[in-house]
Amino acid sequence: MIRADSQPFLERLIGLSEVFRAPLSPAAQQMYFEAVQDLPLSPVLAALNTLARTAKFLPKPADIRALVEGDAETRIEQAWLTWRTAARRIGSYRPVVTADPVLAETLTAVFGGWAQACGADYSAEMWASKRKEFGRVYQVLAGRDLRGPRELPGLAPGRAVPLEAPPSTRALEAGC
Repeated sequence: MIRADSQPFLERLIGLSEVFRAPLSPAAQQMYFEAVQDLPLSPVLAALNTLARTAKFLPKPADIRALVEGDAETRIEQAWLTWRTAARRIGSYRPVVTADPVLAETLTAVFGGWAQACGADYSAEMWASKRKEFGRVYQVLAGRDLRGPRELPGLAPGRAVPLEAPPSTRALEAGC
């Protein structure tokens, strides 16, 4: 979110706090915004709507984040599907850029980089092993404070292609 997103976010948050009869001070409102500021506005608003329907008490910022981001296994699976789908669509020749620094660093740690990840040719058993390794590495790197987009070079120079989540996981991001 950007600073301009604070108004729609705070309007929804204040409405939610009124539903639960738990008024929030301006300082608490600011803390809520800062706690979820790195997330996109639309899924955050969708999470607040979901919490209005399902929560029994005023949710904490961590509850909002959990709905938007999913649990660790969901994030790992989303990253794996994003990579596998993009590898088939883009291939190893073109460089890619991803907003998920954990995914970029995981591909580098597990495979050596984008081109190597796309060119990997393993048996079914080895792919199962690589998938488990990917999950373990992703979880460790997710615990670090990695920020900012990452560009991964392909085999040929060129303009980087954005690495996007496949359509099936975009619904998770949108809070659907």
